Amino acid sequence: MISWQQDVAMRLYMRYTGDRERRHRAVKDKMMLELFQLVMAAMEDTEDYVHIEIGNYGFLCSVMIMEGGFQERKKYDGWYDLVSGDGELEKEMRMEEFLKAKEHLKRLIEKARRDRLEVAV
Repeated sequence: MISWQQDVAMRLYMRYTGDRERRHRAVKDKMMLELFQLVMAAMEDTEDYVHIEIGNYGFLCSVMIMEGGFQERKKYDGWYDLVSGDGELEKEMRMEEFLKAKEHLKRLIEKARRDRLEVAV
């Protein structure tokens, strides 16, 4: 039996229509899948509020982070939007936001794991 994460990954990869589009789609899908997996790890390992939205128009993927858990009327500590589109500007903006979101999520996960180790020792 496959996990629901694997099912999501397979569905993302099954949407291809042509070689050129397939390559562009594969890059975007890998980015979304990696962020999705990091969000799931953050949900499991941290007390932080993390939220991900995935769409097929406008913003391809958005990741919102509120450190310390959800608090009403508190601003997000990170909000990252990966724009759709295949122009050079869109690709550059998407990569920049992807790297920022990835680094923020990894930092939260590593901090939570480090804190857990310190408590255990």
